[in-house]
Amino acid sequence: PDFVKQYAIGSLYEIGTPAVTGYKPETEFLNDQMGKNDLELTVVYTAETYELVIRFLSVDGKPVADDVVLKLKYGEPYRVEVPQIEGMKANPEVVEGIMSPMDQATTVLYNAMPEIRFFDSYGTPLRVKTTCQLEGDCFE
Repeated sequence: PDFVKQYAIGSLYEIGTPAVTGYKPETEFLNDQMGKNDLELTVVYTAETYELVIRFLSVDGKPVADDVVLKLKYGEPYRVEVPQIEGMKANPEVVEGIMSPMDQATTVLYNAMPEIRFFDSYGTPLRVKTTCQLEGDCFE
């Protein structure tokens, strides 16, 4: 944002740099003595870095994989494919977004997928195995 103010020649000035969400200015204050000519000062802002923690838990709250910790700059996009765990279904399967101006934590929940086994009339297991991800969503 622009800032304009008049100062008398020879007077001291001290101007605080304005806060900009998610960014840090190269300096907190601009100060000097006013000369005979107009001044145009530029302050450079850089995106701040924040932490994103992704936790992987079963529905009963137990960890099923190591946390993923990312250091991201404000406004930086991210996309993390969650670990595949045999016999479990992740929700969501991908964690993605754009980093906000604060540390974040998100949790991926894993549900156990029931396994259906088939037996012949003598009780011998057949080699056909069906897995259900959600109710009514089964495949061989």
